[in-house]
This record gives sequence, structure tokens and C-alpha cells, in this order.
Amino acid sequence: MPSGMTKVQVFNLALDLIRSTPLISVDDATAEGRWLTRNYDHAARTIMRAYPWNFAKEFKTLSASTTAPPFKWRYAYTLPAGWARVTPVKRYGERYGDEVPHEIVGGSLYTNEPAPLYVILIMDKTANPGAWDDLFTEMVRCTLALGMANKFTGKGKYIELASQ
Repeated sequence: MPSGMTKVQVFNLALDLIRSTPLISVDDATAEGRWLTRNYDHAARTIMRAYPWNFAKEFKTLSASTTAPPFKWRYAYTLPAGWARVTPVKRYGERYGDEVPHEIVGGSLYTNEPAPLYVILIMDKTANPGAWDDLFTEMVRCTLALGMANKFTGKGKYIELASQ
């Protein structure tokens, strides 16, 4: 279920956790606002890559590249723009199919599996917090609060609260 959040609402959720003053906009010139603007994208992308989030899953069929890998693998598949993570690749895309040995190199997936390759990708949905799952929002909130807690409060209580 989408959270319907905006970037400033996610900022304010993090600030609420450390009992700090909320922001009016993402452009607020407060120390907390500048810190959040600087660290938000990194925190969200890191959490996006960490788990196979349902809201970010996309089923893709990839065609083999005309250029094969130089050795070890027979086929190269170019991953689409905006991918964050590749879930385990299964033969023929079947739910309980055998796992396909593969390797991610840059923006390509190398394997010996012939085309077409059926994959489930986690796409980078960090730019639209309104589409995020509530649990993802909570994890971003806590990660940001944990990073800010000592810097802006100096109180161990808030670090413990954010890490829980």
C-alpha cells in the first residue's frame, strides 16, 4: 500500500523521532534541513537495494546483447535504467525454477542462460516517496534519525530509539 508521503513529510518523520522542529519545505536553511537534503538520497537508495521491496518489483524480459562477455559467460544482458537490485534469477522465470548462475558487471548481467532472460528487478523508486510502502518509509525515517541523533541532540536516548 503506497504511503502517500512527500519528501518533506519523510524529513519530518525523522525529525519527530529525535524531537526536533519540523521543516516547512525541503529547502529550509536549518542545519537539520541541510543535513537531511544531503543524506536522504543515499539512505533511501541503500535501503532500496537491501531488500526485495514489493512496491519496487518489476518483471522484465531481457534480450541478449550482441556483444558477449570476453570469457567465463556466453551471454550479456543489459539491465534497464533505474535498476537497484536483481533478485535471484530463475530458469525460464518460473517461480520454483532452478537458480541461474549469473554475475552482475556494471550495468550488465552475465550468464550462460540463452535469451530471453526472465528477471525480477527491484527498481529505484527513491524519487517518489508517495509510492513507497509504509515499512520502507519507516526504515528511511529511522535511518535518517539515527544519523542525525548524535549530531543534533547529543543524547544517547534518541540514538537507541532510532536504532530500534
